[in-house]
Amino acid sequence: PQTAATNVPDDDLAERLRAKFEPSTPVQESSLAVVKIETEIGNGSGFFVSPDGLILTNRHVVRPPKDWASALEQQLEEMKAGLDRLKQQLSRPRSVYRNTEDYDAGKRILRRKSREYREAKRELDMKRYAAELKSSFRIELKDGSKLSARLLELSPTHDLALLQLNGYRTPSIMPLQSRRLEQGEPVYAIGSPLGLERTVTEGIVSTKTREFQGALYLQTTAQINPGNSG
Repeated sequence: PQTAATNVPDDDLAERLRAKFEPSTPVQESSLAVVKIETEIGNGSGFFVSPDGLILTNRHVVRPPKDWASALEQQLEEMKAGLDRLKQQLSRPRSVYRNTEDYDAGKRILRRKSREYREAKRELDMKRYAAELKSSFRIELKDGSKLSARLLELSPTHDLALLQLNGYRTPSIMPLQSRRLEQGEPVYAIGSPLGLERTVTEGIVSTKTREFQGALYLQTTAQINPGNSG
């Protein structure tokens, strides 16, 4: 089948996106290959690195990092501490309380807050469990269309992951040889940081070093936030 408006095959995402957005700069052309990845723990970004649908992203986009739920865990700890204080206050027999209505009201509050704590903890545990096991992810293209990509591989040593979108010809960004990157060269981060849709931030290569297991690490002044780290 073909898309009537452009006469482009439906499975040719590269031509479909190029026909719709008509990129005129390298950054605009590259943005066609950038995808938004929806996960159990939020949204991230990635990009096609081959015309057959291979997507490179960060491991922390598709698997929860250690600190991803730190704020929620802190809230749970505060809820638990509050419950412990209330239990201590209500630990004496009802008969010793001068105002038994206050005691009864405290017991009702304790039951309600205990239930809220259990539900919040169960929801967090389920979300963590689902995020650890998820193998298929919804991706969103530049034109807003959504497709499903499967997890192909996770790096055991680096913050990298590969997804695969099957059945389509995709736009792609070919990796650059690291030796061609020089200090001061312009770089761009394309993605959806902090919920913003498809932004571009500009910077330069500040430095590049080889560290752990010979990997090349780049430092850049381009602003990168949760949502466009991939």
